[in-house]
Amino acid sequence: MDIIGQYLHSLAGLPAADATELSYRPALHNLLEGLAKELGGGITVLHEPKRTLYGAPDFAIHAAGGAVAGYVECKKPGENLPLMSQGAQLRKYAALSPNILLCDSYRFLLLREGNIFDQASLPLKKAGKGEKEKLRMVIRKFLEHSPERIGDRRQLAKNLAVRCRWLRDGLAGILAITTPPTGSRPHALYRTFCEEVFQELTPKEFAGAFAQTLIYGALLARLNVPEKKKLTLRLEEHIPGSFSLIAELADFLKDLEKPLYGDLKPIIDDILTVVNWMDAAAVAESLTYRKRTADESDRWLYFYEEFLAEFDPALRKTRGVYYTPPEVVRFIVGAAERILIKDFGIAEGLSDSEQVTALDFAAGTGTFMLEMFRRVLEGKSPAMREQLLKGHILQNFHGFEFLIAPYAVAHIKLAQFIKDNVRPLHESERLRIFITNTLEPPAISEGAMSGVLSGFLPALSNDVKNAQNVKKQPVLVITGNPPYSVASQNKGEWINKKIADYKSIDGESLRERKQLLTDDYVKFMRFAQWKMQDVPRGVIAVITNHGFLENPTFRGMRKSLLDSFDALYFLDLHGNANREETTPSGGKDENVFDIRQGVAISLLVKNPKTKIRGVFHADMWGLRKEKYRVCGESDMDSIKWRKIKPVNPFYLFVPRNERVAKEYKKFHSIRDIFSLANVGLMTRRDAVAIRFDESDIERTVQDFGKMNTRDLREKYGILEDSVNWEVAKVRKDLAENAGRILPVLYRPFDSRFTYYTGKSGGFHSRPIDGVMRHMLAGENIGLVTVRQFKTGKTWQHCSIVRGLMESTCISNKGSEINYLMPLYRYESEAGKNGRKKTENFTKSFRDWIDARYRVKFQPESIFSAIYAILHSPNYRRVYAGCLRMDFPRVDFPKDAGEFRRLSTIGKKLIRAHLLQDGAGKLAKIKGKSAHVKRANYCEKKKRLHINENAFFAPLPPEVWEFKIGGYQPLKKYIDARKGRELTLPEITVIGKAANAIAKTIALMAEIDGGGEKAKAKKGKG
Repeated sequence: MDIIGQYLHSLAGLPAADATELSYRPALHNLLEGLAKELGGGITVLHEPKRTLYGAPDFAIHAAGGAVAGYVECKKPGENLPLMSQGAQLRKYAALSPNILLCDSYRFLLLREGNIFDQASLPLKKAGKGEKEKLRMVIRKFLEHSPERIGDRRQLAKNLAVRCRWLRDGLAGILAITTPPTGSRPHALYRTFCEEVFQELTPKEFAGAFAQTLIYGALLARLNVPEKKKLTLRLEEHIPGSFSLIAELADFLKDLEKPLYGDLKPIIDDILTVVNWMDAAAVAESLTYRKRTADESDRWLYFYEEFLAEFDPALRKTRGVYYTPPEVVRFIVGAAERILIKDFGIAEGLSDSEQVTALDFAAGTGTFMLEMFRRVLEGKSPAMREQLLKGHILQNFHGFEFLIAPYAVAHIKLAQFIKDNVRPLHESERLRIFITNTLEPPAISEGAMSGVLSGFLPALSNDVKNAQNVKKQPVLVITGNPPYSVASQNKGEWINKKIADYKSIDGESLRERKQLLTDDYVKFMRFAQWKMQDVPRGVIAVITNHGFLENPTFRGMRKSLLDSFDALYFLDLHGNANREETTPSGGKDENVFDIRQGVAISLLVKNPKTKIRGVFHADMWGLRKEKYRVCGESDMDSIKWRKIKPVNPFYLFVPRNERVAKEYKKFHSIRDIFSLANVGLMTRRDAVAIRFDESDIERTVQDFGKMNTRDLREKYGILEDSVNWEVAKVRKDLAENAGRILPVLYRPFDSRFTYYTGKSGGFHSRPIDGVMRHMLAGENIGLVTVRQFKTGKTWQHCSIVRGLMESTCISNKGSEINYLMPLYRYESEAGKNGRKKTENFTKSFRDWIDARYRVKFQPESIFSAIYAILHSPNYRRVYAGCLRMDFPRVDFPKDAGEFRRLSTIGKKLIRAHLLQDGAGKLAKIKGKSAHVKRANYCEKKKRLHINENAFFAPLPPEVWEFKIGGYQPLKKYIDARKGRELTLPEITVIGKAANAIAKTIALMAEIDGGGEKAKAKKGKG
């Protein structure tokens, strides 16, 4: 009987009723091994045991030499194999190898690059000769596949990253064991890193970092052993002594024979197979620093970027880690060196071993240190390079990094650079890059170090101690690219106390929302500033978020920096997608990173003897490639700096028209006009607390009264409670407090429904009842605006509301939270029923406006005039910079007649925005169905399509593109209803909103069309 006949015979002996997927594997194993022997050539078939912590293919096929040639995945007979071949599991396996055999014991699909390449089937009973030969041919094609030897860094990064994910998941599974057995190395390592490096490290984050370190340890070892020698689990034996911490962590691999790590060993074996099979010489050549090209001056950086993109693209976002393009690094480090030479009189610049010490306080993969090393060694003789290496680079250049993986990459790539440009590091030599949290206090004593630490991880112990010493030593240059993350995980007491200095000016509290000051980059800047306070001179050269240059929240930080440094240079690289930034000519402006937040280079010079003092600013606009080119080709002296003078109260680090600012400051602030104002209501669970119609919100309230918590969470997608919203507290609120179903302005022209009890910490997180109750007590309207604006190129951040409003109804940016200023207040009177209605103007403002016009204008007239002034295009253009800083200020005309004219226009705007006018001629619906797929505007036909056969028309482009705050109202309204059928009231709203916008555009032109003052201002800029 031939081998396929034997296979069928084995299958026939299985009890069909009790057979499982595992029942068929022995027969399949024998079939694969038999056909492999027929082919010869050293092919081996390895049966992978079932994993408890992660999924893996059932069989791995190894070619001669040990390289993985492919994988086999076996399913139960009768499964839909073509469908499974496109599923997530097979896509994951295809990332490991392009050669996959998917079978159900009777049907076999040969997959190449995830697609069906060939297939064969056997009948359940007797197979004919042709069917057997077809199966033999398909399996032989699978077994004969030659694994490609990896010699390209990109291919290697992808292959290692896929396996690193598996290793991370396996390690995370082990760390999830809450009562680990004695001696569990991963648990001990995790505790140690939390105690000594970064307290906020989660088990999954550590698992990912540790997995990456083991991957890079294997790669490092492979690049340091002869071509013919194969790596084993004794990896640490092949890692040079200059990489002591990496070797120390790789020592864990010796434990893989223990039962606890049974699931990890096959993954590590697979990783070792990849690195053993790679073309080490070709990989080393692709990562060398002997060849320097314009686009790849830091090849290890690109390798790590490629690896990270495949391994965990979300990691950089959660940690706020963005690796700086080499061209930008060259400019920053070059600028720092120029300051050393020209301002400090250090002729040798960074090469001066007597005077120069440098610290990269967020070293990452060592990109800034690489550029500093390059400048130190460039143009020097071999003998001089040797002396600079021993007496300067290995003594005076320091780096701090708390993520293990980039720390490992930094050590590997900088050692490679030194090897290519000087010589290999000796076993006793090591770079001064330390694993540490920069923002932890510098005064940890040796007695405070863990007694277990030095014996368990001596290399880590030395890193922590050495880092603490550097924090205490004077440093001349601090450089780097700190992480950007408002939701900072660096919450240590020491750095938070230092940040407190940014929350006041000259001892007076700024009374700001302080969240932005907790951003990681601010903390790193504060650390650098602290390091400079005890040295006679020094320079900080960094790239960060550019928000601190002008955001009002940072005025204390700006004043503090002004007090600490003698010369401050800021090169704003812009690229802020949140502000929709464009070049001054209206062209496209791109970020130098893959982020939405704009960035800036800061050069802060402390030198009491400097001849050039003050604050200097410059802009760089345009496409990313052009910014790279300019940074790569420019130096500090070729930049056209503009000297600016930051002044009280904001101390701005950006230029502005001080004449306009001085004029604007004379106007009345909205906050000085209205006595009562606060933000809109906050739900923290919009999907629960705000619904499209009354019946929906009524059902929601009933559900919270009747359904059990588990069913509630499932129905409403509430995975977990938050600090400000808990299911139990919502139930309590609804049970104890009578509420009402009320309309709430959710977005421009988009009124929905909520259930309002007015109690905080319940159905609504913060209903802000102190303001909202006045909107509900009687006839009232309220002005909606923001304290500062960041969205869009111009200020368009005001609207009107009648009733409740949600806190992001005109913008959902955190810094643009929406404030409500009611026109009237309703206060209870002692001994009387009902409430007394009074205007919500401050007494000082009412006295001023009465005296100005010598007429007692009604509250509605004053309110309407304010609304019109805030809609003046000329006002928005002239005072755009000022409007970014604080609540809007109102420029009241001198003439009472002009005031009346504006008030009349304002009343028309208010009616339009409250949709109190008729439907008008615009945006009539046409088509068969009002089912919304998405908003799709056709400018040529002036139509707003909601699906293939229905649209609203006519709709002029200027109406479609009109914005209120951060939203394009018509687009926002339609897109919010994707998948729903528009109701008749919603169709009516769309028509009314379109006509209201058209009327607004006409009225805004009319505002600036009359009055001598408005006409005179048209020339201002």
